[in-house]
Amino acid sequence: MTGSAPPAPEWRRLLSSVPVGRLGFTVGALPEIRPVPLLTGADGALLTCVDAETAEHVRPGTIVALQADAWDVGLRRGWTVTVVGVCVWPPADASLTAEPGGQLVRVDVATVRHRVATRAWGFTPASAPAT
Repeated sequence: MTGSAPPAPEWRRLLSSVPVGRLGFTVGALPEIRPVPLLTGADGALLTCVDAETAEHVRPGTIVALQADAWDVGLRRGWTVTVVGVCVWPPADASLTAEPGGQLVRVDVATVRHRVATRAWGFTPASAPAT
C-alpha cells in the first residue's frame, strides 16, 4: 500500500517496533534529516525527543516528517512509514520526560505514507550474495 494512510493500528504498530526514526525538517529552506528516538505516549500520541540545536528548528507549528523503516536485505522485504505532521510541545503526555537539554516533541499527524515490500526490489543489494 502506498500513498494512502493504512489503518492507524498498523502504522503505529510498525513505528513502535523500531527504537529510532528520522526527523525531517528545513533549515534555511534546505532539508535536514536527524536520527531521533521514537516514543509513544500513553494516549497513543507519536512523540520524539530532540536536542537543543534541533529544537531551534522544530518549534511549535513547524511541519515535519517522521520516518522509520525496517528491512531484511537477504529476504528482500521490509516496510517504511512516513508521517507528516505539525510539531507541538510540550506534549500533553506528562508520563514522559526529556533528557536534560532535550525537548519532547509531539507530532500531530496530518498524513501517513506506508509501504510494505514483499518481493524482489529489482536490484541486488551490495550486501546480498549474487546469484
